[in-house]
Amino acid sequence: MNAIDKLSSYIEALRPILYIPIFDFHSNKLADTKPMSVSLKEKIESLKSTLDKLDVKSASRV
Repeated sequence: MNAIDKLSSYIEALRPILYIPIFDFHSNKLADTKPMSVSLKEKIESLKSTLDKLDVKSASRV
């Protein structure tokens, strides 16, 4: 079980208790998290791939 699987399973377990908004970068606003059309794991992997496409290391030096 990798880190993304662990993180998504922890968040899915806490989801009924906590309201965890997911930021939708395509529409540049908070996504509606009530109807879960996309699994949290897929959203985390999508966010990770978006961050991988950006040069996060150079942005953190600014």
